[in-house]
Amino acid sequence: MEIYLEELYDHMRLLSAAQRKLFWKEYLGEIKGNNVLESVKIFFEPTQYYPEHLEAFDDIINALKHKGVREFVLSTKGKFKFDISPEFRNLESLCVDADMDVDFLIGFCQSNPNLTRLKLSRSELYNGQLAYIVPHCGELKYLSFVMKPGIDGREYGPLAALPNLLELTLHGRHQCGSLVFLFECLRGSKIRRISIPNIHVTRDEAFALGQIPLLASLRLCFLDRSIYNEMFMQNYVTEIIVMSEPKNSHRSEGVKWAATMRCNLLKTAREPGVNYYNYGKIATKDTPESREMFTKIKDYEFLQSHRLRIEGTSKIIDTFRDLDERMIVEKLVLNTLQPISQEEMVVLGSLSTLTTIRCFFSQMESLIAVKLQQLANPEAKTQNRVDRITTEKCEVSLVHGQDSVTLAIYFKGIFMNTAVFAPLLRLNNLKCLSLKGRLMYISFEQLFKKIAIDDEINLEELEVAFVDAGELEQLVKIRSLKVLKCGFLCSRNIEKVGDLNQLESLTITFHPEGSLINLLKAFASKEIQTLRHLTVQHTPVVYEEMVELTKIKSLRSIQLGLKSENSWLRPNHQTRKIEVLYCVKCSAPKYESSKLRHHTIFKMVTSAQPTKLKVLTEIYPRTEFSVHFTDSCLDLLENLPNLEDLRINFERRVPDMERMSRLKSLRRLSVASQDFRNLSQLESLECVIYHMQGIENVALLQNISELQIHNPTAFELWDLLKELGALVNMKSLLLDNCDLNFLELVEITKLNWINHLRLGIADKKFIFMFLPSNLPNLTDLEITSTECGNLMFVHGYIVTSKILKSLSLYRYYGITVDIVHGILMALKMNRDPDQHPPLKLRGIWCDFDRVSQIRSYDEAYLKLEQVTDSGYKSSEESDADSDNEM
Repeated sequence: MEIYLEELYDHMRLLSAAQRKLFWKEYLGEIKGNNVLESVKIFFEPTQYYPEHLEAFDDIINALKHKGVREFVLSTKGKFKFDISPEFRNLESLCVDADMDVDFLIGFCQSNPNLTRLKLSRSELYNGQLAYIVPHCGELKYLSFVMKPGIDGREYGPLAALPNLLELTLHGRHQCGSLVFLFECLRGSKIRRISIPNIHVTRDEAFALGQIPLLASLRLCFLDRSIYNEMFMQNYVTEIIVMSEPKNSHRSEGVKWAATMRCNLLKTAREPGVNYYNYGKIATKDTPESREMFTKIKDYEFLQSHRLRIEGTSKIIDTFRDLDERMIVEKLVLNTLQPISQEEMVVLGSLSTLTTIRCFFSQMESLIAVKLQQLANPEAKTQNRVDRITTEKCEVSLVHGQDSVTLAIYFKGIFMNTAVFAPLLRLNNLKCLSLKGRLMYISFEQLFKKIAIDDEINLEELEVAFVDAGELEQLVKIRSLKVLKCGFLCSRNIEKVGDLNQLESLTITFHPEGSLINLLKAFASKEIQTLRHLTVQHTPVVYEEMVELTKIKSLRSIQLGLKSENSWLRPNHQTRKIEVLYCVKCSAPKYESSKLRHHTIFKMVTSAQPTKLKVLTEIYPRTEFSVHFTDSCLDLLENLPNLEDLRINFERRVPDMERMSRLKSLRRLSVASQDFRNLSQLESLECVIYHMQGIENVALLQNISELQIHNPTAFELWDLLKELGALVNMKSLLLDNCDLNFLELVEITKLNWINHLRLGIADKKFIFMFLPSNLPNLTDLEITSTECGNLMFVHGYIVTSKILKSLSLYRYYGITVDIVHGILMALKMNRDPDQHPPLKLRGIWCDFDRVSQIRSYDEAYLKLEQVTDSGYKSSEESDADSDNEM
């Protein structure tokens, strides 16, 4: 949960006193009622000071009492003192950017003995020293803090006594050369990584660092470059990051660009007894003083490097024109608004390996031309590749599949010319366009118009959250569309979607109630019907619409309603008020609508997604389906002779299963029922368990290959699970809202033929029941509970099973760098990437935020995918972050 206090308060200022009181009561009530909170981030950066800000902060902190929060982040602006304890007891990660009293910090550490990560972004601790926390932080593994300006670094020497410290980041500017005592004390510690980004390291400090026996990664800036050649490092060192100037140094402000490269010689012969270092990112400016060092890296040491980062102040072409053929350029960061010259565009366009570019939006048009030139190069290897252009306003991604390319654009800013992206749609095999992010102030009318009139663009799939009447008028001119997913803010022009003669799949995320009649008539009246799949979410389908829908004989798949994406979470039916775009006329009651005109405004509605506490976000209104959908609507479905897939996601209504059984062509069904009689023809079933009566009928589903069961009332499922042994054709079993006990898991292990399993476990000790000896055919395992052990069981899979493809830990907060590194090493020892698939690991990363922080990360063996509930998170690694953390 992320809370932006200044945004929250600015919103409440627009409300009346009564509305403000009601809004705040509901807001706090949702926090108090959320019993699955694991991460809380509070941002308090007001442009003006109001006493109510502090009152709101106090209310939120009090609402968080006794929560099982594992991560707490507080970021403030100005002289704000953090002295209100949320009474956490299970914290594993604490990040604070606020003034604090040392006694308060000690109390926090005492209350949370499992604290493993501590980051303090202010140098001032009142009434004491940071070292006072040492007796109370026995499990601390990561520590980052800002040193007091000009202080003697000996003050931090006692921190070396932290028994489990693995990573230390020292920000700020201490008394130069005074950290020798701290580094000497660390010789007997477990420390693996040290970062000192803000100040030069002296010769004595450098040599003290070199004597730390277990040190594996080091990031620093030498006061004297000759130290670099004289340092002796221990055998564990795999990465040294040498910066040209300390971060935020006045001498480092002239950097105009930075590039990240790697060597294409992955396997290099090593002489016996010789210790090679993996120089991870060596930042060098293109000045005469550093060229000798850079030449040495290129000619010899680069062969042992995993990655190399170069920073420049001159033209890009001066460095890239004559690159060594062994150097593969992966990433380019432009730090100035300076336009890109035609000559530079030609040089960059020749770098076929350059996949990631960070720049400003004003440079987007030039860099799109560069990207098109790169991908037109016959030497460019694009299979399973992702190209990105990231700016302050948007992120553009090109995802290359086997036979098609997807263009995804995530919008972070507002008021931009979206037509600038149209040239990207001319790429060979580009079939899909996805538009997401902050869309309320962005118009796609000109972009859709350019796509429609360009004969070289053959777009087949389009996804956008919602369109207005003007955008829709241009959208329906894209005649090549086969798949469309969007919402309609207004009823105007909706029927024109029927003019898309090649459309095969239509997903309507939102529409004004009753506005689909003419659209469905248009599809039904076609001489050659092409529509195969229809999904209508959020808004109910009225009877008149169902009549027209069932005249579309070509339909094979229908989905009505909205299924929760996080179906493994416990149900939470609380709602909240937010603002969304609405058409005034279409959203008004019928007796008022005739007096109004069509135009869109912001409107306060009830949120359909209660898990996200942000005020201004694109969330659609919650509606009730069962009011309009009747049994007679089910009878109409018998008119669809080709219907194979039916998903009715009502919240409260259980449909008549006798009527369902009449649909003889049905092969896949999703419905809130557990009446399994007369459904023997089904191959896939999603259902809801409310009781144990008639549970033996599940054995009748002899053709089932995929079974998904929701258990919202947390029934014990042993009686049901023992019946599943009769389903010998079942390959996939998905159990949602289920934390199984020992006896239930025993029944699961008897299903030794299944490939895909999703469930929760009641106790982490049960995790070892999932070893390959019990489930030898399992390729995909998803665990939806917080109790899933310490991941050591994964090594058992790797050693004895070569077929495991994916492991998903949706709510386990504990995937650390060291755990990932251990899994990666085990994979390299036991799997051949030419014969076995890479393991996909999904979860919450607790002490790193990008894959480049994993030593020797290799997607041929392991693919990491981060699970987050905070909305969109760019997969592009941030240069600012990489400067702050290792």
